[in-house]
Amino acid sequence: MHRLSTASVLATALLALERAGATGVLHVESGAGNARLAIAGGTPRAVTGVQWPGDALGERLAQSGDLRRDASSGVARRAGRGLPVGRLLIDVGAARPEAVAYALRTQLQERVRVLFGREGVSLRFVEGPAAIGVPHVGDPVSVADLVLGAVRRAFADSPHATDWQALRAGAWCLTPLGEALLDRATLWPAEAAFVAALRAETDMVSLEVGCRDAARVTAFFAGLRALRAVSRRGECDLPSTLLLRKTLELRQQRDARTLLELTDELGPAAARRSFRRLAGALHPDRLGPHASEALRRASTEVFVALQTAVGEIR
Repeated sequence: MHRLSTASVLATALLALERAGATGVLHVESGAGNARLAIAGGTPRAVTGVQWPGDALGERLAQSGDLRRDASSGVARRAGRGLPVGRLLIDVGAARPEAVAYALRTQLQERVRVLFGREGVSLRFVEGPAAIGVPHVGDPVSVADLVLGAVRRAFADSPHATDWQALRAGAWCLTPLGEALLDRATLWPAEAAFVAALRAETDMVSLEVGCRDAARVTAFFAGLRALRAVSRRGECDLPSTLLLRKTLELRQQRDARTLLELTDELGPAAARRSFRRLAGALHPDRLGPHASEALRRASTEVFVALQTAVGEIR
């Protein structure tokens, strides 16, 4: 996987679902096949429609030496009747609970990585039960860590010299998507130093001189560029995470107070102030000349809904 052309769209959608604490199924449709992500409380817990040889839970456990084959006979047959594989393996003593939990976690991470490499995806979220017929990861994995993990693996072999040249050739900053991702992500020390340099507008030549893990930084930078999580300073960028969140709120038919993000202040004056703040970020005129028609429609729809919401606050 050399480029993540649709990764920005998928990352933005996952962050919006996480922010909303949504539960349901995210359908990811593309020419490579249709996948489904189980979203529970805003975080991905399982994926179907993305498989390859050796990806099944039992095979993962066998490869890591955590499966007792003599105790696992009959599990596949019982799993075919809809019973969860992981629970069955634990119940018959074929695998330890912590081994199953780790296998499910790595399976989720790898499947998400594959999704981020697909071209021309379309997304559809269906609110409701997060049941997709496969076991869920028990402990939530943050969206930021899933996304950045996929990026790190995709760009691990990114050419060092080429990316340093790109870094040094311009002044870079985090986009709203980048801020949303990195605000809650677990970073390596070199990555954290790079992010701090971006926020402080540090000269990237100075960063290169002091960096002890330049290969990691260049791979990280290449991934952030592919995600559109960084851009050159001065380039206007629509806060896409905010737009996705407002679009999701419209689909969920949230009330005017939620759309305008009103808390303690409920009067018309507070509604107008909130409208001006949100409209300043989401107005269709903020879009650049190369924005897609779908993005323009979403921006216009949200802007009109915000205008309507202001009129509903008395």
